[in-house]
Amino acid sequence: LDVYSDYLSPDEYSIFKRAQRNHYAGIGMEILLDFRDNKIHCSPFPGSPAKEAGINCGDTLLQVDGRDISKNMSIFSIGALIRGKNGTPINLLLQKSSGDIVSMNLLREKIIYKSVVLKKADPVPVIQISNFSNKTDKELKSILINMGIDRPKIIDLRGNTGGDLFSAIKCAPLFIS
Repeated sequence: LDVYSDYLSPDEYSIFKRAQRNHYAGIGMEILLDFRDNKIHCSPFPGSPAKEAGINCGDTLLQVDGRDISKNMSIFSIGALIRGKNGTPINLLLQKSSGDIVSMNLLREKIIYKSVVLKKADPVPVIQISNFSNKTDKELKSILINMGIDRPKIIDLRGNTGGDLFSAIKCAPLFIS
């Protein structure tokens, strides 16, 4: 419907739903399609195998295990190529922000992440929501209850990679009636 929407085949949708679980084997990074240049940019999680290997936010992904990830692949299909069995190797070809092309060999690891993190508590709490998974509403509600639901707070959605629309809808009643 718009540049932020994508059609998923039944197989891609099944993979997407599995990826919405907050644990998987991979390298610990989000991939984002930049609609201005149709390039896939990387955003590694702190402390992840991707970050430890030297992948930086904004690096451009060119290939996964020798497979060109051209425009005809959905972002979800590319993500499925990156995920795999724990302990298995993966090779990525990247273009760094300097323009250099680098090949990186990594091992997939079990990745556990939270989509909601309390980043700063004083004087005003900052709650960062990095994406909307099937557990985002529960994670957010837990943080809100622990801090006091009526306390002023900042909800930081910068860098949010989207996710499940229905999860985002479940979060809304925590703030509006």
